[in-house]
Amino acid sequence: MAPRNEAVIRPDRGGGGMDRLRLLLVGFHRRDLPVVVEKIRRAQPEVEWFSARVEDVISGKVQTGVFDWILWWDDPVLANQRVDLQRLREKVLSPGCIVLGPTPEKAFLPAFLPGVKGVFSLQDPSFEEALTRMVGSENHRHELWIRDERAAYLPDATLSDLHQRINQASGTGNFLEAFFDSFALLVVVLDREGKILFFNRRAEMATGYSLAEVRGKLLRDLFLLPEEVEGVMEVFNQLRRGDYPNQYQNSWLCRDGSTRRIEWSNTVLEDSRGEVLYILGMGVDVTEDYQKAQALRESEERFASVFRANPMGMAILSYPDGKIIEVNRALAGVLGRSPVDLIGKPYEALGLLTPEDFLIERLAMGGSSNPVFTAERKVLSPAGTLRHLSVSLDVFLYGSLPSYLLSVQDITERVRVEERTRRFNEELEERVLERTAALEAVNRELQAEISFRKAIEATTRRLMQIIWETTDVVAIFDLEGRVLYLNKAGRRLFGIHELDTVTHLCFLSVYSEEVRQTRLEAVMRTLEQENLWHGEVEMQLPDGRLVPVSQVVLAHRNLEGKIEFYSTIARDITEQRRVSEELRRAYQKEIEVNRMRANFFSMTSHQFRTPLSTILSSVELLEHYGYGWSEEKRAAHLRKIRESTLELDQLLKDILEVSRIDGQFGTLLVEAVDVPSLIDRVVEKLQWVDEHAHPIRADYLADFRVLRSDRHALERIFENLISNAIKYSPPGAPVEVVVRPAEKGMEVTVSDRGIGIPEEDQPFIFQPFHRGRNVVDTPGSGIGLMIVEKSLSLIGGKIQIESGLGEGTVVHLFLPDLESSPEEDQRR
Repeated sequence: MAPRNEAVIRPDRGGGGMDRLRLLLVGFHRRDLPVVVEKIRRAQPEVEWFSARVEDVISGKVQTGVFDWILWWDDPVLANQRVDLQRLREKVLSPGCIVLGPTPEKAFLPAFLPGVKGVFSLQDPSFEEALTRMVGSENHRHELWIRDERAAYLPDATLSDLHQRINQASGTGNFLEAFFDSFALLVVVLDREGKILFFNRRAEMATGYSLAEVRGKLLRDLFLLPEEVEGVMEVFNQLRRGDYPNQYQNSWLCRDGSTRRIEWSNTVLEDSRGEVLYILGMGVDVTEDYQKAQALRESEERFASVFRANPMGMAILSYPDGKIIEVNRALAGVLGRSPVDLIGKPYEALGLLTPEDFLIERLAMGGSSNPVFTAERKVLSPAGTLRHLSVSLDVFLYGSLPSYLLSVQDITERVRVEERTRRFNEELEERVLERTAALEAVNRELQAEISFRKAIEATTRRLMQIIWETTDVVAIFDLEGRVLYLNKAGRRLFGIHELDTVTHLCFLSVYSEEVRQTRLEAVMRTLEQENLWHGEVEMQLPDGRLVPVSQVVLAHRNLEGKIEFYSTIARDITEQRRVSEELRRAYQKEIEVNRMRANFFSMTSHQFRTPLSTILSSVELLEHYGYGWSEEKRAAHLRKIRESTLELDQLLKDILEVSRIDGQFGTLLVEAVDVPSLIDRVVEKLQWVDEHAHPIRADYLADFRVLRSDRHALERIFENLISNAIKYSPPGAPVEVVVRPAEKGMEVTVSDRGIGIPEEDQPFIFQPFHRGRNVVDTPGSGIGLMIVEKSLSLIGGKIQIESGLGEGTVVHLFLPDLESSPEEDQRR
């Protein structure tokens, strides 16, 4: 491949013509660049300087070979780029370049190269002096950068001088080969014919060939691709003519058939007459960078092609200031502007974005993996028409720099279509409403006409068919009670086949004996007087069963006004009576519940009033007289407030528990419950609260431990009963819990030796807020046993209490085992 002739990227540039000294500043921060440039200008006013980013040097965007000097800035802020330093040095290696930095270490170079004028770094205090010495030199053509951790300044030395001095210092002719083998670069020495004389270890590793295999062979025959031979030979001829140093890049064929991309910096060794003896090439393997650069170029070319040809308006803005970098033809057409008129101007020139839009986009970047700001804008076209635009703003990498991508789509036609559609829908809706109203009016007229026609066309056959199929009993009987007609429901009720005659049946005989004796005469008298009777009676079926029915009997008269026959309709009201009875019972139950609720609210308000009054009175006393009281007296009132507050809190918890149980009624979560383990947890919790003031003993008299029941209901029962036993027993008095197996469940006994329950209070212990006369001084809400009773009702359990004043209390529980299927559990 022929040597590259790429344009140099120059983000920032100083003045000066092409004959001036050319200086490249790499990696300098924008805030440091003015300071460095000022020092450079003080050292050498006639210098042309350029700045570039490290990644642009490494990727090959910046052709370093066209510069005379290169400065690398060792800013600690760039510490994360240290991994790139090696590749940077490989990139800038050429006889025409020198690097200052990054470390001030001094090694063997000054000892072997007496022509070295200094080894220094930009970190040295003598930075300006170093710059002056560097850019002030007039002879910079043959200067060489030795690849190491140091930078050497060689104003006098040539490569032949270097070779001679190294040989003199080493005392052996092989020292130069050993010296080159220590390089991380590829080093190749050719004679004037292009035959390989020397091949260092790095070159052997890169190509797979050994020095013995390639020595004496033509470079072009062994390593060059056919399409690159001509360009490489042109470079070779330039060197033979004394036109050196030079640089180029080409591909080398390796032993395994692969190719490696090498960037070469070349010079020559001359004899005393100035004739070229050897050609020295130092190469850097840039295969990976080359492939990445190729892929990047292809990607950028594809992006540029898509960007230019995209029918959607697009622009690239700088980040974060929003300066216009690129505008495609589509966006320029929408705005009626030329792309040239827009590029380089601030985003306000587009008339599409506001500072708030950029703020919203940057905020979105912090909370989304793919933030996109979208909005709609209205603009006037150059023709004066209103255009609707959809605008989106996203952040992306453009040439390795974060940038904004602005996408603009002309949605004017879509907005117009939507507006037309909206108006059309509104008009259509109005028309539909008008047409619906008209249809409803016509429909009402038709319904009236149909009803009228049905009434007229209700022939006897149709009426008889309806009567035949109805579920009510319909019958016609004469004055003697003989049945003239009986429909299907009547025949089914009295066990008569649909095809059998019914004239043998006397309708009056279907009534019960009681009706015939007590009510039949009154019914016939009502029919004679009013032509209509309705009521509820009992009919007796052939099997002896009595069926309650609601019956209507009509008397039909002839033109003379005499009764000719009777018709009746009877409906079985057995189910209706059952439902009515259930409703009556439910109503009575609701009345009772309301009464209990009213009593509950009354008792609740009474229970709340006492602690609230205590709190209020203590607060008022403290407010008006507390400043003059002793500390003990104020503490006593504060203690009253705290105790009353705790009493209220416990009261509220108990009331909420009752409400929750009532709300849970009929709904159980049945599971296998380890009853002893549950009791042990309750005992442990209560003993911790009681500070172990009462010994609690739990005996489990069988291996039967698991009970299918509602865990929460059981826990409420045990906790309230054991808590009561502790609360109403003197300190040290024992509490015993015994669990026994029982048929279809368990029996649990909780006993204490406390103050007991007076006999006169025992009928009321399950009522809310009821407390015995002997527990006035013991804190409590009076709801605990009510919670126990409700929880037992929930699971179908039973409770029995044995107690006497001063004799302690024994509570017997039966807890059923709820053996049921999962479906039944869910229905519960």
